[in-house]
Amino acid sequence: MKLASFPKCFMDELVLERTMSVFDWIEMAADLPIDGLELHGGFLETLDEAYLTKVESALQRHHLEMPMFCHSPDFTKWGADERREEVAREKRKIDVTARLGGRFCRVLSGQRRPGVMKEVGVQWVVECIRELLDCAAEKGVVLAIENHYKDNYWEFPEFAQNSDVFLEIVNRIDSPWFGVQYDPSNAIVAGEDPIELLEKVKSRVVTMHASDRFLKLGHYFRENIDSRVFFKSTDSTIFRRSCSTSSSPVRRSTSLASFILAFFANQRGLSGITRSIIKNGTASTAPAPSFQRHSRLPNPISPMT
Repeated sequence: MKLASFPKCFMDELVLERTMSVFDWIEMAADLPIDGLELHGGFLETLDEAYLTKVESALQRHHLEMPMFCHSPDFTKWGADERREEVAREKRKIDVTARLGGRFCRVLSGQRRPGVMKEVGVQWVVECIRELLDCAAEKGVVLAIENHYKDNYWEFPEFAQNSDVFLEIVNRIDSPWFGVQYDPSNAIVAGEDPIELLEKVKSRVVTMHASDRFLKLGHYFRENIDSRVFFKSTDSTIFRRSCSTSSSPVRRSTSLASFILAFFANQRGLSGITRSIIKNGTASTAPAPSFQRHSRLPNPISPMT
């Protein structure tokens, strides 16, 4: 199983401040024990062919693949013309994915805007994604939908953050060019059981993120005897991880992600699964661990893509 990295901790530097370029990130990540780097549209200065050729060359120079392009389409905008523009942007990102050798392109539902009813929003999202399927098939790129928390630069959380909405969208689109991008921390932040969700979507999972995300100290989730994890909180603020270990009501989502990665691999008949978790600029590779407890959650960070 190949592993790639995504620089969540450098989002603002890459996207807003422009104090870091995609080439800086490629150079920084070149010595990590991984197979590739996921990219985001905001990392790229332009989508011109000459620029994309430079990005491709930088990746190839370090023997890195670009397996998935993370895009955040907003298909719950009120205007039909606005939604068509979002479809057009996603198609362009599908083109870029294929151009850089990727096989997957992340797709979201859109923002959970006040006033957008579930039935209406689901219909909009399904219609938009269906419009993308021919383009995806033509380029050989699979769309991977994620029950995200919130794109960094959105005003509102993800429309399909909760599993009832997410599953309805997934179940209404039957195509080999559409699947699930699974990240167990998304379910945790939504206050849901990540393994219960995995059981429902495992046949549709095409990619997985092992995200290093936490809940605000003082809020908690508990583990029952069969290792399924539940969560209780009135505040889903996400915090950067702490590497110290001690008794605490908060558990590491990276450990949960590794546990579920092993679970998913077992379902697919795979073995020898390892993980690569980025820690303070370096990567560590090890068998999927047992759950660990952490004592504190420093350095609040904004919601990630």
